[in-house]
Amino acid sequence: EITVHKQIELSDIERIKKGIRLEDGVVNIDGLYLLPTPKKNMVGITLHSGKNRVVRRVFDTLNYFVEKLDRVSCAGITKKG
Repeated sequence: EITVHKQIELSDIERIKKGIRLEDGVVNIDGLYLLPTPKKNMVGITLHSGKNRVVRRVFDTLNYFVEKLDRVSCAGITKKG
């Protein structure tokens, strides 16, 4: 789950879903969805890339500052279980 500093535009969500080119290659996202919050500044993301700080770099490319990044699941293990 990612919280950014401003409302996320639907067009940017579509751009991320199609793949974002970073300096070390294209990052393909497995899943991305807008979370139902009043500010519309939170998304859920699923990816299998282990590149360094990839989530922050993807959003930085589109001029979003990541305020909070919460890994809720990793390799099938969740925070709750």
